[in-house]
Amino acid sequence: MGIPNHDNTRTDHKIVTEMVDHVLHLRNIREIMVDFWVQGQSGKAKPKGYDGAVLIWGILDTPPKHTDELIHHALASRTPFALHFEETERGKTVYVAACWQNDRGITGQWSEFKSAVIP
Repeated sequence: MGIPNHDNTRTDHKIVTEMVDHVLHLRNIREIMVDFWVQGQSGKAKPKGYDGAVLIWGILDTPPKHTDELIHHALASRTPFALHFEETERGKTVYVAACWQNDRGITGQWSEFKSAVIP
């Protein structure tokens, strides 16, 4: 008859169980590379069904107490990810945290804050 069957089963919201681990590398002047992977694994591939890692960062005088203090953000679909800075920011400290985001836009737990001095 051509009548479509409606699917009344709700799709599960996949929770993000993996955590991001990352390191900061100095590459060039005014540039810091964020190299990230799944915590506890040796490979650097993002988990299947994930868009990538959400990176947040901020230039602060003291270590942040909450992720809201890190005002810049980006979705990094590949590792490493380059953070670029202005000449006036050289010598200041940048703090970075990361979490995984799945293909439904659900994010996982934030990593610890890591810092580097902007070259």
